[in-house]
Amino acid sequence: MADLQAAVDAALTSLAPEQRATFLLHRVHGRPLREVAAILGCPVGTVKSRIHHAARRMRPLLAAYLEGEPT
Repeated sequence: MADLQAAVDAALTSLAPEQRATFLLHRVHGRPLREVAAILGCPVGTVKSRIHHAARRMRPLLAAYLEGEPT
């Protein structure tokens, strides 16, 4: 379990700060898109784009865990 947490932390660290903040607010803290947009002072479309790109960047870094085969 510690390996998974370390992998998630490393994946989050690999994101640009605005992607990380957006991803955490929406996917981890469950804030609605409009609320995230208001908090960050950007359009909802930008929030969606940042979440998409963050998930896309993190997916290969966490692939082994997503497939259930940690290395």
